[in-house]
Amino acid sequence: MSTAMSYKDRVLASRAIAVGTEYATNRGTVQVTEYKTPRDISISYTMVSTTGSTTGTAKVTAKELTSGKIDPKNMPLDTTPTVQGKGYLGSGKHKVKIAGNMTKPYRAWGNMLERCYSELMHKQCPTYSDATVCPDWLNYQTFAEWFINAPNSTEKGFQLDKDLIIPGNREYSPQACSFVPQVINGLLSGHPRNLTGLPTGVQAAGDSYRSQISINGTLKRLGTFSTVSEAHGVYCTAKRLHVQNCAEDYEHVLDPRVYSYLCAVAQAPDSFFE
Repeated sequence: MSTAMSYKDRVLASRAIAVGTEYATNRGTVQVTEYKTPRDISISYTMVSTTGSTTGTAKVTAKELTSGKIDPKNMPLDTTPTVQGKGYLGSGKHKVKIAGNMTKPYRAWGNMLERCYSELMHKQCPTYSDATVCPDWLNYQTFAEWFINAPNSTEKGFQLDKDLIIPGNREYSPQACSFVPQVINGLLSGHPRNLTGLPTGVQAAGDSYRSQISINGTLKRLGTFSTVSEAHGVYCTAKRLHVQNCAEDYEHVLDPRVYSYLCAVAQAPDSFFE
């Protein structure tokens, strides 16, 4: 015997639809957020999968709700990875473009995925080869919602950082990320020893060793010394001072955890800067 609702039963059910009511459907559980007419009902939904969660809104009819069969065209669940083979647009209010221009959240999201999952990027910047994005942020809607609420996200000259709140972190996530000025983002970038095996800030100069540091893109020579350890020690002293100065200069725009970490780095031993 069929268990499908009769026309009369659906009509009665549609009259009982109220804001806040939840319905189990072929597209998951949905909740009514606004009821205008049986053909104009607003719903919200959250779909959880192994790649994250998709939240969004849609317009449906009373018939779709009471039958439990929502037309996929009315409620698309866009979870197909389309960006770097990992990211998906999701369904929600956050747009990719407005008036033909790419939105700031989408640009930041795309750049983040490129750093983590583009083979070309990894050839150019090997330091990103083991970086990843947390499952929730593979969904553009989830990342964009975080982006619009994150301090300094739309400020010119600020960049998304993943490893100053959690030192050594390799995963982009809301727990680890913040927006910092470009000078702060590059302040502690790793500089592998050059081909001579000398530590950061030290160059061979004949039988001696030159100590130098880059400050805001300008190379500053600190002197020439007879030993590697002496030259590196001078570099480390200058680096600690530079880190402390940057922390103080930008304290007013930094996440307090970032500021605290930079102050700790300013007290670190020479071995930290090798």
